[in-house]
Amino acid sequence: MQTWLSTEAPKKRTKYEYPMAKEKRLNLPKVPGVYRYVSQWGEILYVGKATSLHDRVNSYFRGQKGRDSFKLEMLTQAYDLIVTECRTPLESALLETDEIKKYNPRYNISLKAGERGLVFFSRDFTSMSPEQDDEHSIGPFSNALVFDSILKLNESLKSEDQTFNPEMFFEPLDAELLKSGFALFCERLGKSPDVFKSLRSIFAQGLIFVKNAPDEEELDEAEIEAEAADCDDDTGEEIEIELTAEDIADKFERHFRRAAHAYLRARRMTKLLNCDIEYSLSAKGKKFQLHLRGGHPTPEPTPQTRSTWSGHSVDTYDRMAVLLTELERVRSKNGQVSVQRKY
Repeated sequence: MQTWLSTEAPKKRTKYEYPMAKEKRLNLPKVPGVYRYVSQWGEILYVGKATSLHDRVNSYFRGQKGRDSFKLEMLTQAYDLIVTECRTPLESALLETDEIKKYNPRYNISLKAGERGLVFFSRDFTSMSPEQDDEHSIGPFSNALVFDSILKLNESLKSEDQTFNPEMFFEPLDAELLKSGFALFCERLGKSPDVFKSLRSIFAQGLIFVKNAPDEEELDEAEIEAEAADCDDDTGEEIEIELTAEDIADKFERHFRRAAHAYLRARRMTKLLNCDIEYSLSAKGKKFQLHLRGGHPTPEPTPQTRSTWSGHSVDTYDRMAVLLTELERVRSKNGQVSVQRKY
């Protein structure tokens, strides 16, 4: 008896029970599409995209260890499933972003409109506006922080004493360290610091960085915003990291590159507002056509006058951003993409 009592009882595997009938997910087709988890009251709980509806949806119900508590909570409330089949993963990605805006599901995090807005800059970047107009034609951007560091650098270089703004990289840094780091950055390039008194020169150098490293993953605008938020977060814990001039020089290169990348991305998204796209998922695969007018997919190609971002919201921004990402994904997997811009 003592031996039995001292033996640790075997751990029982927890078997999760879900209210949704298994048949709803087990009978799903293995095709691209969008799925929506629905509560017993008809609320759309979550919207997702899939390359294979069958595989993606059923993946939520597999495994016992390390389950995401957030997803488990959602599954305990999901009584039904609504799916829409799409021709390609690209089309499912476009439908997903629109469905998330439409239903604002509580268990989705990304691509929700929330309080987000767009930002447009004047050509000299001295002013910005939430709407595109004749004065503010550069954009769109989901926030202004992507240019914050290079604008502060430009202001510092044009000041009489060239004192560097300590908040240049979202966190307080020593002004002299920033200055020495920038001097090292310029030394690496073989250029005088005075060259970058011009914003055009800053963007030109950033474009050179992007061109020379086309496959390098860049932080998008949302990640730039998160970086700034992290620096503003006062947790009460101070972690001292001693930065060197080399670290600061690296920071300048990254921020030059990010600014140029964001600028190029905005231009590419603008080209997609009105265009006809032909693409295939492989070099010799079936060809698909997609027509966009005013940032919206249309069944057939139609005439279109020149369209700008005026009157568009973050809904269109996200749709164009998703489309741009998906087209790049098709190209990266040896697919074929042809884009003809239409006005």
